[in-house]
Amino acid sequence: MADAARERALRERRALAVAAAVKEAGLEPSYALAVAEMIDEDDADWPACCGSSCDPCVLSLAHAARGARARLQAGDDSPGGADGPGGDDGPPGETTRP
Repeated sequence: MADAARERALRERRALAVAAAVKEAGLEPSYALAVAEMIDEDDADWPACCGSSCDPCVLSLAHAARGARARLQAGDDSPGGADGPGGDDGPPGETTRP
């Protein structure tokens, strides 16, 4: 029973981190699934930008995926994230972590 609750909490934490990173990257919420899939892949396996002005560009998706990873590693699911504006209770754009 405790394992099921822990798994549920991890899924929710992951969903919150992805949603916050997607929002911060300026992406539509509908791209959250793509970003969630990317955080489980190696960066080298991500598609490269084709230069065709896609909307969104894979670089934007990659930015959101890296942001979600950072939030998960830092334990921060807030909209500012671990290093984003207001993150870590520091002034906007700054962080109190070394």
